[in-house]
Amino acid sequence: MQVISGIVTSPVDRISDGNAERGPIFGFYVADPANVESGRFGPKSGIFVLARPANTREVLSLSGYTFDAADRFWADGSPQIGDLVEIVGDNAVNFDQGALRNTTEIKKVGSDVVPLPALFGTGGRPTSDLKGGRPANDTGDFTTGFTPPLEGIAPSATIEDWENVLVELKDVTTTTDCYAQGVAGIAQDFGNFLVTGDVEIGNDFFIGQSFGGFFDSATAAAQKTCADPKCEDSRVQGQTFTSLTGVVSFSFGVHRVNPRTTADFGGATFVAENSGTCPAP
Repeated sequence: MQVISGIVTSPVDRISDGNAERGPIFGFYVADPANVESGRFGPKSGIFVLARPANTREVLSLSGYTFDAADRFWADGSPQIGDLVEIVGDNAVNFDQGALRNTTEIKKVGSDVVPLPALFGTGGRPTSDLKGGRPANDTGDFTTGFTPPLEGIAPSATIEDWENVLVELKDVTTTTDCYAQGVAGIAQDFGNFLVTGDVEIGNDFFIGQSFGGFFDSATAAAQKTCADPKCEDSRVQGQTFTSLTGVVSFSFGVHRVNPRTTADFGGATFVAENSGTCPAP
């Protein structure tokens, strides 16, 4: 087991419902506030923390926090952005993403101002350093007919340095407003898009109004492509962002920058709520 100290940089998200014995799995990001360069987070400054607050087999000790197993998100009494924490767990990987797993203790020890995100784009490193890539896909040809291709794209040579790190992309533009993902032979739209430098923007965190919109839960998988209408989809080709802030995740072989709140979409315009094809009330 390892003890880490750091500052929380993201909301808490429910990763999986788990099982009856160990309960649901929640995840959030923590960073080393001492790993900064000119007031901004440096490479390898973050870690992904997995926790099972309802675990009856390996009990998780909470100090300063509470938990409601019925919450979709560990919202009330959960770690919040800016919390200083001490956490005990195993330094391991979760589906090839660096993580602290088998967490046995989460303790709040204070709060502080979160250092600024690592900067890419205007005034910072090249945005292409955050290019997440796409692995080859064995369930269909997602190269032919797709511009850019949806598979076989090499990531940046330095992207792993920024995994789990809070980053900011300054003055970037949407280059592909719907960047689908090949799943079971279908190019499905999960709300992702590409910006300057082939950086993929994801949506791991629940946001009051998702920038990439959403499909009705009754929609069949085969009807969840970029050509199918969605509700509240704010993505627009050529849209410029004064800044895009988020945490870099790794999922299904792709690194993505995931905004945490609507405020992370600097200079963006969200469409009106319930616009587009939305579920019946």
